[in-house]
Amino acid sequence: MSSAAEIQELVDKIRALAAAELPSGHVVAFLRESQEFWEPEERELIEPIGTEYQAQSDELADRLAEFWGRPARVPLWPVLDRSLAGEDVPPLAGELSQFAVEVDTWRVGDRVVCVGVGHHDKELPIVLFAAVGDHRLDDETSPAVQSSVRQAVDQ
Repeated sequence: MSSAAEIQELVDKIRALAAAELPSGHVVAFLRESQEFWEPEERELIEPIGTEYQAQSDELADRLAEFWGRPARVPLWPVLDRSLAGEDVPPLAGELSQFAVEVDTWRVGDRVVCVGVGHHDKELPIVLFAAVGDHRLDDETSPAVQSSVRQAVDQ
């Protein structure tokens, strides 16, 4: 588990990222990245590392809530389903849906700030990430997800 100082450093990085200029409209930053898992015995580490990274993501969400309020947890499977069906999806949501199942999100001005854990494939590293985009994720998903995000944000 990360120390309080390490978590604070990540909080500061995420807050700076949220305020930074985004030339391409969004950015995804890997805050932590595990080893790769090419050997069968290494794959035994996937679950404990994933659990550790999820705990850190939850801790970051708790700390960021002090600044931006409680996050909405947004599932990304609807975006992935739309993408696989050949539909156009917004770039940030599409990118995140390729390796993350869900993200904690905040609306910060006209931007969306996300924190989560992702894993592209069983051999590749697990990542703790932050993402910032010049648009809202709930505009990019199904009506059911939009409704659940609005309810979570309004509470």
